[in-house]
Amino acid sequence: MGTRERVILSSKADRLAERVSEMGWSPRPGLGAVVPRPAMGGVPARKSSPPIVRRPAAGVLPEYTALVDRNRKYVQVSDSFCKLLGYDRNELIGRKYDDLTAPRTNHIQTIFDLFMKSGYMHGIWVLVHRRGTRILVRYEAWVRPDGLTESQMELLGAGA
Repeated sequence: MGTRERVILSSKADRLAERVSEMGWSPRPGLGAVVPRPAMGGVPARKSSPPIVRRPAAGVLPEYTALVDRNRKYVQVSDSFCKLLGYDRNELIGRKYDDLTAPRTNHIQTIFDLFMKSGYMHGIWVLVHRRGTRILVRYEAWVRPDGLTESQMELLGAGA
């Protein structure tokens, strides 16, 4: 990943942190910005597919989990994730995670493309509950050997 991509991610993370602060949320100190790190495990990446990453251990408590395919659609979600967002599992499966991301908080396509190149990403994300409440989560995501993206999240806060 080049310097330009790191700068884009860092500036986006800074802007998101400013928005979070403006919304009156105070995330726990020490949260990492959205900065991908290189693939681990020494598995070489092919140009046509993202690097394969073994499950990292960045300290995110796996309160909520989700599997997403290459089209950013949910293929599996935990009961706790369904409850967090106020949906039944069958309402989430097949739905794009873009639909559950707060508007104007992330440039999803850019971030997803950078993530697929690196194979790993962590940071904060703003989801939207079924009733419109914004939910701030800390997440860690990686590309599994089967090509699915696995995400683990922990709740940081919720607000209007």
